[in-house]
Amino acid sequence: MSRAFFRVAGSRGTVSDTIQSIGNQFVRGVLASSEGSFLKTLTVPWPIIVLFLLLLPFQVLAQGLTGAHAHNDYYHPRPLLDALSHGFCSVEADIFLVDGQLLVGHDEEELIRGRTLEALYLEPLRQRVGQRGSVQGQGCDFSLLIDVKSDGNQTWEQLETLLGEYRSILTQFSDDEVQKGAVTVLISGNRSASRMLR
Repeated sequence: MSRAFFRVAGSRGTVSDTIQSIGNQFVRGVLASSEGSFLKTLTVPWPIIVLFLLLLPFQVLAQGLTGAHAHNDYYHPRPLLDALSHGFCSVEADIFLVDGQLLVGHDEEELIRGRTLEALYLEPLRQRVGQRGSVQGQGCDFSLLIDVKSDGNQTWEQLETLLGEYRSILTQFSDDEVQKGAVTVLISGNRSASRMLR
């Protein structure tokens, strides 16, 4: 019984199907091999296997890594942009309200002026959606998880105002309807549900 250990998206007869077929043969051959017999039973020439291994990352990135989440994304050299370049469909930013600004960082002592939620995440997302029509393309519902670290009530007032400026790209929720946007914001941490639901 043969079993595929991965699946590459694509319609019948495409390069993706060919890559998947080669990959499945490769995996079956490795699993069946014992003492070098793998090379004798391989039906795909080795240059094709090398090509498969080189093209696989492009196949994955073309789809977006829908299950991938960049936890504490702001620690990366290029917050948000590194996750997007790897096809991620979810990132997290921890925020603190400091002097009227929503600064991004894990702890208060790590905060740096100018590293705001708007500058690192919201504005780059708006620009990307404006250029591409979405964040990562079809099949990737992009999520921005915002973890509130400072006082929930004061931070929510500032965050609500800021998110209102980006309404055009955000998923909108009402009592009886969800209007899907390019970015869905999820809020965790210090928050007052009663204030948020007003």
